[in-house]
Amino acid sequence: MLSLIRARHGCLHASLGGETIEGAAGAMLLINNNEADKFFLRGDHNLSDVLFVDWKTVVQAVTAAYERPVPKSLGLPPKLDLSNPTGQVIANTVDLIISGMRNNGPLLHSPLALSHLTDGLVDLVIKTLPHHISSTSGPGEAAHWQVQAAIDFMHANIDQPITSQVIAHAIGVSSRSLDKRFQASLGLTPASYLRRIRLEAVRRDLLDRDLSLTIKEACLKWGFFHLGRFAGVYQKAFGESPSDTRRRALLGRGIFFSDDGRA
Repeated sequence: MLSLIRARHGCLHASLGGETIEGAAGAMLLINNNEADKFFLRGDHNLSDVLFVDWKTVVQAVTAAYERPVPKSLGLPPKLDLSNPTGQVIANTVDLIISGMRNNGPLLHSPLALSHLTDGLVDLVIKTLPHHISSTSGPGEAAHWQVQAAIDFMHANIDQPITSQVIAHAIGVSSRSLDKRFQASLGLTPASYLRRIRLEAVRRDLLDRDLSLTIKEACLKWGFFHLGRFAGVYQKAFGESPSDTRRRALLGRGIFFSDDGRA
């Protein structure tokens, strides 16, 4: 949970890793509750407004913006600098949301409006404040992570009925973004890459001298259901037909087989 705390009267302080973050009247703190050691008050009369934002919302926004996993600690500044326009806009947005919910306010009767305002606030925070990812990630690094994560997912799920949409969803990016990154890095689409590694898997099975699968069974195992179309794609990829691959692997053993690839 991300807590955005606006101290109204008195002082609300937070302890983070042994450091005390002072929240005097008028200040605004941004605290990840999982990182805070404790909160404590000072003064006789204390009053603070606190807006809680689900950490999942922050993670989703960071992933969409920077296209890479979010570390456990994002490293947002725990105290807003209210002397600059960025801090002022964020603080004003927090005040707007809180005032809109106070005393059964209108935002409590319009979940859609509340959601849009909260998403806009989170977008402001992650794109205008410094944090671990913003200081280390450039477009090239984001593209590399996206492509590698997709490739890893494909290899781990090669025997599953996955699609480009499933792959993109699994790594938290859009299908369009994933296609763009693959084209820029490898010169092919995610679907083409997945087809290629599945063709290579079929080829390994056809070269298996144990003959555990026929050509048809190997095709079906790796998701190729149109055998005539598969034969043409295989020929283009490897310069020989599936039957030629099996024949070449077994001729040295003196084994002859039928057209379906069974010895």
